[in-house]
Amino acid sequence: MATAINYKCPNCAAALAFEISTQKWDCHFCNSSFNKDELSRISSQKGESRIEEAGWQAEAFDKNNMIAFTCPSCGGRVIAEKNTAATFCVYCHNPTVLAAQLQGEYRPARIIPFKKTKTEAVAALQNHCKGPFMPKVFKEYARRGEMTGLYVPYWLFSAVARAGLTGRGEKVSSWSDSDYRYTKTDSYRIERQVSVPFNLVPADASERLDDKLMEDMEPFAYSQLTDFSMEYLSGHFAESYDVDAAKSSRRFEQRIDKTVTEILKGSVHGFTSYNYSLTNRDLARRTTLYVMLPVWIIMVKYNGIIHTFAMNGQSGKISGRLPFSWKRVFAWFGTLAGAFSLLFLLGGLFL
Repeated sequence: MATAINYKCPNCAAALAFEISTQKWDCHFCNSSFNKDELSRISSQKGESRIEEAGWQAEAFDKNNMIAFTCPSCGGRVIAEKNTAATFCVYCHNPTVLAAQLQGEYRPARIIPFKKTKTEAVAALQNHCKGPFMPKVFKEYARRGEMTGLYVPYWLFSAVARAGLTGRGEKVSSWSDSDYRYTKTDSYRIERQVSVPFNLVPADASERLDDKLMEDMEPFAYSQLTDFSMEYLSGHFAESYDVDAAKSSRRFEQRIDKTVTEILKGSVHGFTSYNYSLTNRDLARRTTLYVMLPVWIIMVKYNGIIHTFAMNGQSGKISGRLPFSWKRVFAWFGTLAGAFSLLFLLGGLFL
């Protein structure tokens, strides 16, 4: 058995949730509000173990490693995935942090708390869905504002990349006189060496989230990273990593290799033509940091495909290509064609 944590208001014992707009933990029952220091002091005085004992009890649920919880507030049974780190009771909306999923190697070192509110995320989605060809299902989801605040697990990699470039380049010049045309070809040996520091390059550590989608939301301002505390997860969803650092590092290496190659190639200019090969590719002083970063997200299934819209919960940058309805496209062009046909017909009658 594993326990989970509910953060309770010390004044009325109702659930506390992290409020983005105030950056505090608010009780929506008695309107109390607590900052980080106050909440930490209350937790230490009351004893977090007491909260855990009164918390949700987790147990294995099925062969797919799902887990089931009994909510202490209403007795409802809630099902979660094996890497869920924070969730809600679907019956009474009681927020909880699954402490067992955040222990040892699964405990992040840093976190960026949400800065953009759900209202801002919904407004961005609604604005994105204004087009005439958007399927009705997306417009309906946008209208209802069904977006989820999710703390996504990330690996942040740092390293110094060293690489070289060798090759040969040619400069061709031509001139002519009254009798002949001359061409001169000068050949050069090309050598380049670079050492480029990369600091906190992100790679999401969630198997089910699309890597390109997550990359399109970058950058995050890492100056706002703060020490991880489970209190920030209360009132939001969160996942622990299911893609380890070794697997994620291959994506990091691909990204920086592309950047280093562009730097080396960009340093070669002034030649009519050249060929090259990369040498001495190496990474030094590698470090890895496990963090959680804020994302507003919505997933909608349309024509058998899951489409995802996401917004950076810190900067507000959006990503995700939403679908369009071919029926609406054909209907729109059909209406347009009919209108033009009617205009031409009426124009012919009056000529």
